[in-house]
Amino acid sequence: MLAVDDEVRDWLRRARDDRLAAGLVVPHGLFDLACWLSQQCAEKALKGLLVAAGVRPEKTHALDVTLRQLAEAGIVLPTLAMPAAKLTPLAVAVRYPGIGHMTELAALSAMSEADVVLVEVEQQFRLRAGVADLTQAK
Repeated sequence: MLAVDDEVRDWLRRARDDRLAAGLVVPHGLFDLACWLSQQCAEKALKGLLVAAGVRPEKTHALDVTLRQLAEAGIVLPTLAMPAAKLTPLAVAVRYPGIGHMTELAALSAMSEADVVLVEVEQQFRLRAGVADLTQAK
């Protein structure tokens, strides 16, 4: 069973905010930022689920590490391995000069992968905690 408290809701709110912001910056050509925000969305959603399971997340941007922690807590999410692998490099690669720039297609792809993670995390809350709306405080 997952424990949904204000901290968990804050993780999920921040994840949704990052995803919303990613979509808002794409029309302005800020593709690197959209990619980074997409990774952050996935990271915060997964860490929120981990906190709800009673586990402190490791301080890492590596989504596979967070997925491993979730599996150790009994929440196995094999469908998120590929989105995690695609998003993890975006935590650092797009933030510094000299690496190159992301394209609009890359940004849209990253947002799509973040959506996959966010939808699955929200589904886990519905299944494991019976919580349909994580935006409302108890």
